[in-house]
Amino acid sequence: MPLRRLLVPVLLVVLAFVSTAQVRPVRQPPAAPAATGSPDLGPYRGPGMWVDIYDKKALSDPVRAAAAMASHGTGTGSGRSPSCTPGRTPR
Repeated sequence: MPLRRLLVPVLLVVLAFVSTAQVRPVRQPPAAPAATGSPDLGPYRGPGMWVDIYDKKALSDPVRAAAAMASHGTGTGSGRSPSCTPGRTPR
């Protein structure tokens, strides 16, 4: 029982100490200088396309697929190459 009687005053002292403690700001590293000018986003404007390893038709004849996509106004293309590890199935 004596321990319980001490618990409340001890908690009040700790709470008072924590609430009056001065918080120090954390120093942040200096910011990187801002980039000058703007990058040219021209190639990324307009429709784009994506070809993945499951697009068998586009992968069977990539030149023809690129020409077909360009005829629809596609200016930007992206793709991901499969894993080149022998015996491993691409993800």
